[in-house]
Amino acid sequence: MSSMPVTAVAVSASAGVASGQDSTTATPGVRNETESNTPQVTQPATSTSTASNASDGPTQTVSVGPGGALVFAPGTDEPMQITPGTTVTFVWESNNHNIVVDTQPTDASWSGHNTLENEGFTYSYTFETLGTYDYYCEPHRTAGMGATIEVVESIESSGGAGGEKELHDLGVPIQAHWVGAATILGIIVTVIFTFYVLKYGESAHTGTGRNQ
Repeated sequence: MSSMPVTAVAVSASAGVASGQDSTTATPGVRNETESNTPQVTQPATSTSTASNASDGPTQTVSVGPGGALVFAPGTDEPMQITPGTTVTFVWESNNHNIVVDTQPTDASWSGHNTLENEGFTYSYTFETLGTYDYYCEPHRTAGMGATIEVVESIESSGGAGGEKELHDLGVPIQAHWVGAATILGIIVTVIFTFYVLKYGESAHTGTGRNQ
């Protein structure tokens, strides 16, 4: 009779251990779920704004306030030329700048980026309409922080194209060198002879005539 309660106690203890194991098994499952969600929460937000459909065409980068200078580079010193379909990415390299559109072609719809942004921010826009786009930074407009983008059919060549070229590169025969040298030499001889005649003008026949 006295063994019955002991068995009941043992069964109850076993049940308690089993329930404890079940709760212990469930807890790691909760922790694993939490750990898998953690990287999604801690991912940094990107400071990028795109204001036109993505394009596979040409790309160009404009620095906004590089080194703290109140300029757009390129674009402030001279207009930046691009072709239709070019995506321009504006990269903020100093703080408190924005892009306010001043003038643009009638058919264009560029709205710029009016919000003030700081270093590290980027903004992209794909230019499709031919014409001239003038824009500026509102806080620094009076300091001359403005720029121009020209969307053209073809970009004008510059730099090396304007350097010196050999005559044969321009289609001039090499023999022309000798013709030019001979012409210059003839001019020099003529000038020297004329100077000599003017300075020592009397001829031998004139002097002989006077002596007679």
